[in-house]
Order: sequence, then C-alpha cells, then structure tokens
Amino acid sequence: MPAPRPHLRVAFDLPSAVPGVWHADALGAGSQPAQPTGYALLDAQLPGGGWPVGALSEVLQPMAGLHEWQLVLPALAQAAARRVGCVVVVAPPCEPFVPALKAQGLLAERLCVVRADNAKAALWAAEQALRCREVLAVMAWLPQAQSAALRRLQLAAAQQQQLLWVFRPASAAPQASPALLRLQVQGLALPGDVVISPGMQVQILKRRGPPLVQGLDLPGCHPRLAQVLAAQAERRRAAQWTANALVLRRNTTLDLGAPAAAPVRLVGGLLALWLTWLAVAQARVIGVNFLLSALVLVWVADIFAYFAGRAFGGKLTGGRKLAPAISPGKTWEGVAGAVVGVLAYGGIVFSFSPLAGRLPLSIPVIVLMLVLLTAVSVMGDLFESLLKRQAGIKDSSQLLPGHGGVLDRIDALTSTLPLAALILYFLRS
Repeated sequence: MPAPRPHLRVAFDLPSAVPGVWHADALGAGSQPAQPTGYALLDAQLPGGGWPVGALSEVLQPMAGLHEWQLVLPALAQAAARRVGCVVVVAPPCEPFVPALKAQGLLAERLCVVRADNAKAALWAAEQALRCREVLAVMAWLPQAQSAALRRLQLAAAQQQQLLWVFRPASAAPQASPALLRLQVQGLALPGDVVISPGMQVQILKRRGPPLVQGLDLPGCHPRLAQVLAAQAERRRAAQWTANALVLRRNTTLDLGAPAAAPVRLVGGLLALWLTWLAVAQARVIGVNFLLSALVLVWVADIFAYFAGRAFGGKLTGGRKLAPAISPGKTWEGVAGAVVGVLAYGGIVFSFSPLAGRLPLSIPVIVLMLVLLTAVSVMGDLFESLLKRQAGIKDSSQLLPGHGGVLDRIDALTSTLPLAALILYFLRS
C-alpha cells in the first residue's frame, strides 16, 4: 500500500510578506539601510535604493584606478555631509586627487589614506578600520582577497554599520563572494565619432533580487563639465581641420610630391649635402677648432630652443607657432631662446679667445653674425622637417632609433656649417 503524499504548498500560497524572505522576481526589501549612489538609474536597480550600509559591496573592473571614485564619490559626499567620521582608503593604486574630491564635497581632512606593503597588510588595515567607530566608510583595493577574508570584512562592517567597498579585478567574477552587492564596471564604449564625456557601464552580478541582464550606462561627469569637454573637443576638431586645409592648400600650390618635382627635390638635396661636405673639407684645412665651434653653436641653439619652448612656448606670442604646417612643436619663444643661448655662447668664446682683439669686427657685427647663424640653423631644421612631411615619414632613417634618423642629427648643421665657412673665408680675405 503506497504511503500517502504530503501536502505541498506552492509558492503563490506563501504569505506575501515574510521577514527576511523576498520573492525571486522582485528586489529584496528588508531592514537593510542603504545610501543612495547619486545615480538615479542605478538606485532604481538596487535593493533599498542605494549602496547597502553595514554590508560588503564588491566592485570588479578590468583595470584598477579607472572608475572607483567616479562610481562611489557621489554617495561618499552625501554620507559625509550627514554623518561624522573619516573615509579610509586602503592600498589605492593611485594617489587621490584632493581638489577633485573637494569639488564634489569630500574634504581632505575627512580622508585617511593607508599604504600597505603587501596584500596581507592591506587586508589587516581594512579590517581594523572597520572596527573603528570614527570611520564612516572604507574603500579597499584587495585583488588577492579570498572568500574567507571578505566574509570577515562583511562581519566587521555589519557591527559598526559602515559603508564598505572592496575593489577587485574582473577575473574574480567566477569566484564565490559573500558580498551583499556585486558589480562589474567598465568603460562605456561610444559609437562612432560622438563627442560626449566618458562614461561607465555597470553590470549587476549579484543583488537581492532577479538578475539584471542588461548593463546600466552611467554618465562620467557632471553635465556642465560634459558641455565644457564637448566644446573643447569641437575646438580641437576645428583647429585640426584648419591645419589640414592649410597643408592641403600648400601641397596643391607647391606640389613637391608630384612626379615632375622629383628631380627638383633630388637636386636640392644633393646641393645641400654637397655644400655641407665642402664646408667639412674646408674645416679640415682651417682646423678642428672651427668645426667644434660650429657644432657647439648648433647644439647650444637646439638646447636653448628646447627649454625655452617648454617653459614659455605660446605664452609670450599668444599661442602663435613658428611653422605649424611643417613642425607644430616649434614656437617663436624657442627661437628667441636659441638666439639668447647663441649670443651667450659667442660672448664667452670671444671673451676668452686670443682672436678677440685681432678680429676687424665691431660688437654689433658679431651679434648680427651670430643671430644670422642661429636663424639659418632653425631654417635647416625646418627644411628637414618639410622634406619628411613631403615624403610622408616620421623618421629619416632607422640607423638611430629614437632620434629620428641621421638627418635629424645634422639637419641644422647642413645649413649652418657652409655659412660659417663662408663668413670665415671673407674675414680671412
């Protein structure tokens, strides 16, 4: 005789409200307090409408240091405005940028950064911070934390009712986790060439409620900042378009890339190298001091032009470039720095040289010659850049990796050395 079947109650026969129990097709609603995230779209998908207070929130991302503050800073600023306590940051991959945090409402004096030598020390620091009553929230980067360690942090946060975020790599997604809330964050891929502020996509991996199949696209910054970034991008695009138009017009007018202009380029290049070789041969007759003086003059001009351009580039001339269509990095401030450096070098040489009293030249003439040599040095540099642009290459050769090639090392010398030899010839005659 078969045994009687027990009476089974189906799910819809259960009471609609049982403490600690929620239906699988709805978000869990219990006594767990929550802190709004600052993103209405995300709050609508989280139980309680925000980050769980007194529980572990785990955030996974492909690379540390990209979206952590962007995701949690709005909630931290709101919590800090209503409650006392500090925010403990354990083993961050990058130094927090205090001015940006202050602009969002999180003051520097509310922030406590803890550096850790290893993963064990970072875990210990995070647990000790959670056991402190004066701590409002803890942000911990624990890429190697195991499930047992995360459970200890979960219990510690529940005792003091603190906000707790643990950031781990995306590769930890298949691992079990005691976190009450688990998210995966990555950069928002933008379609096409749309000018928009960078955002982030949030995928909810674990929550008290049904799984969320589709990710949430959250904005990357304040709408006003987004407008500023969009306007800046538009200005850059317009400037690039203008520069391309100028280059196209110059190429159309001086079509050096045409097949008919190839002999002209060949003759011009051979002539420049031939004159330089003649100057080198003449320097052998004159003496090694002449060649070294010309080399040092070119080096001084390049060095002073570089540092002057880095320090004052665009500040004294309203952003005007020397030749933006040929070499966008060169500025008029750099040329002025080269002139100053060469004049200082010439003053030192003529002060200690035995030829200082025997040269039939006045100081203004010497200054004029030095300025002329500097200008020719800059023109030689620009001419070599023009040749590379016409050829459509970045480096003239691969013989000197990282230095642009051989011509980049002698570009200014090909124009300066022949002129210096010519000046010395006339002085001797």
